[in-house]
Amino acid sequence: MDIFRKAPMTQKRSFLQRRLGLAELIFLGVGSIVGTGIFTITGVGAAQYAGPAITISILIAALCVTISALFFAEFSSRLPHSGGVYRYLYTVFGEYPAWIAGWFMIIEFAGAISTAASGWGEYLKAFLKTFGISLPTALSGPFNPKNGTYIDIVPVILLFFVTALVLLGVQTVLRFNSILVIFK
Repeated sequence: MDIFRKAPMTQKRSFLQRRLGLAELIFLGVGSIVGTGIFTITGVGAAQYAGPAITISILIAALCVTISALFFAEFSSRLPHSGGVYRYLYTVFGEYPAWIAGWFMIIEFAGAISTAASGWGEYLKAFLKTFGISLPTALSGPFNPKNGTYIDIVPVILLFFVTALVLLGVQTVLRFNSILVIFK
């Protein structure tokens, strides 16, 4: 078994249909930038601890994202097939580095998704409290038996909802994302 075997550089026919137009790409970008994370942990940290340094950190992040975009543009112009980090690394470096990068991406997405779900869960619980609806203590916080909380059920339900939405198809997700961006 060769863990450094590489994918061939030949073009394969893709049966995927293009669904993203200019408006969807703009809404997707704005939705990614102005997500729940900016209003939760990041916003609190910036307001209480960073001060004016937040501008410098945003500029550094913008530089990093620009360089990353240029790298991906270069990869996509040189490799004749579609794909992300996994596919590019599989073609250039081999199966094992691509496998490691794939797992790193899964870990990265899990961290981002859990933060966003937690933030949205807090928003939803605060919204429900305005109508006098509150969840039992056992279902409204992270696992901490000393405080009587065992699961934060709202983010879990939100994750199942978003997963079901994604399974409905790209067009449905794009419409839902556009609606959320307009509300934001």
